[in-house]
Amino acid sequence: MRPISAAPATNTPSPSPSTPDAPGTVPGLLAILLSWGREFREWSAEARERRRRVDSAYRHVEDSRQASTQAEAACALAEQELATAAAQHRDLESRRQAATQAIAAFRHASPALVPDDEFWDRGPADTETRSPWIDDAWNRARAQVFLEALRLHQALVLGAPELVRRNLLGAMDILQGRLSETAGRSAIRAAWSTLFLVVPVVSTTFASFDRLFSHLHEEELGWLLIDEAGQSVPQAAVGAIARARRVVVVGDPRQLEPVVTIPDAAIGALRRHFAVADLWQPNVITAQFLADRASRFGTHLDGHDGEREWVGTPLRVHRRCDEPMFSLANGIAYNGLMVHGTPPAEDLAAWPASCWLDVRGAASEGNWIPAEGEEVLRLLRSLPTADPATQLAILSPFRHVVRGLRDTVGKAFPRLHVGTVQTYQGKEQAAIVLVLGGNVNAEGPLDWAARRPNLLNVALTRAQRRVYVVGNRERWRSRAYFRQLAQKLPTAAVVTPVAPRR
Repeated sequence: MRPISAAPATNTPSPSPSTPDAPGTVPGLLAILLSWGREFREWSAEARERRRRVDSAYRHVEDSRQASTQAEAACALAEQELATAAAQHRDLESRRQAATQAIAAFRHASPALVPDDEFWDRGPADTETRSPWIDDAWNRARAQVFLEALRLHQALVLGAPELVRRNLLGAMDILQGRLSETAGRSAIRAAWSTLFLVVPVVSTTFASFDRLFSHLHEEELGWLLIDEAGQSVPQAAVGAIARARRVVVVGDPRQLEPVVTIPDAAIGALRRHFAVADLWQPNVITAQFLADRASRFGTHLDGHDGEREWVGTPLRVHRRCDEPMFSLANGIAYNGLMVHGTPPAEDLAAWPASCWLDVRGAASEGNWIPAEGEEVLRLLRSLPTADPATQLAILSPFRHVVRGLRDTVGKAFPRLHVGTVQTYQGKEQAAIVLVLGGNVNAEGPLDWAARRPNLLNVALTRAQRRVYVVGNRERWRSRAYFRQLAQKLPTAAVVTPVAPRR
């Protein structure tokens, strides 16, 4: 690269007004008198014009000198920056060579994955399921650091047993509501700090958070971990967030939404009164939504209403469900972005394959269809197990269906879990029976269940190995999301009993 340099200075004299621009001879007195002063006036005007031109020329010369000086300074600065950039380039090149040598040595000594260009050119199934740089030696070192940290905590407790004992008793008083009114702020913080030293994580709900941590002020908790944030309204989380220095928000916007007891009409009226945008309605947004908005890294998912939804730092590897539950949930809720990472298993190999048990009951009691309950009983009795409660749960979108199932199936299998989809989020079972129900004389319940992908997504992803859908296939297949379910699951009109393994 050619260096930038200033042009060499010359001894060329500065421009000056030329001779023709010099003022002419002053007219004589006689000429002035004979012309009634015209000659003098013309000479004066000409002299002033010539002087203006001379002054302008001198100003131009001065401006040129200043411009030349500034150009020389800029050139010197550019040369200095060029030299600095060249030095930085040499340093970076040296570091690159050192890093290349270190990576080559690491490749030779370790079987760990190195995330080079070839690695990132692979598909998500390879890149998302691998952990770069981690080998057995790294894992052993990490475990050793953790164990040494525990030993350090143990040494601290054993080194000051009486102090730790008093602080823990103080923490118990706080938890049981027996805190003395004379307790100072430092004593309260010491009690909590000692408790967290012995018990690193305290689990609670937002409903009881204000009572449990009422004695702590802003940023007096180190870390706050919010789980299932997609079910949390922001106003419930704000007090906990204010008391923490750092917050980790974990949730899935495509699972169940929070339950808001205030009617939508009342929320809409309050929003309009206070001129709040639709986006901030508490029956629409969640703590997860706000955390995603603040996240620099993420991706977009297509929303049910045609709008794209920003999801912060998505964890794309799914490690719970076998097929077809994984592909169904991936297509229904996640735009196909998830990667299947569930290890194969044969624990339900003798069970019937996942299917849709098509029940076209003509009578219903609200959303409960007794014929569907009878089909569930036939399914349970066909399974190769004496106690399906250990491997199976029954879910439904509707409470009426749950009550009907408990009155029928629950009597035959009292240990079996029967509940709504909404109460089973965060749990899992080897097999799930999804009983759809739905009033045969009304379409509203079906439309409600298919309003968003969340409910069906949660129901499907509770099942690890098998899912059995019981309901009227013809009615439900016309609904959004359930259409994909009907296309993917084969229909089984009659359950074929399987002999139990001996």
